[in-house]
Amino acid sequence: MDRRSIGYTHKAQTLRITTSTGAGNCSREGARAVADADAESFAHLAYWRLASGIEVDFVVDDVRLAIEAKATAKVTADHLRGLRALAQDHPRVERRIVVCLEARSRRTEDGIEVLPVREFCARLAAGDLS
Repeated sequence: MDRRSIGYTHKAQTLRITTSTGAGNCSREGARAVADADAESFAHLAYWRLASGIEVDFVVDDVRLAIEAKATAKVTADHLRGLRALAQDHPRVERRIVVCLEARSRRTEDGIEVLPVREFCARLAAGDLS
């Protein structure tokens, strides 16, 4: 049986970015810059999960962008399982990102961006995640 037919869970909410939004470890200035750039921006925010437990933390705008958050200084292949499974089930995914505690950004052989949290926040503030 096709695993998508038995294990796909999709919950969605609309995320509204406003000037009062905090951004975790991102600076308040970065969060404010994102909010001020377009206070009426909306994104469809969801998570993705298979019955096997493989999941992706954030899926933005109908699988346009997938983000996995990992509190680790060394991202391994095991940390990338969810993003890789998502790409198999949804080949139209445009961008896959792991936000982590690594010191430097890098790209995996299959195109997953591994970004330190500060760089992710800077790119978010600059509007470079669309």
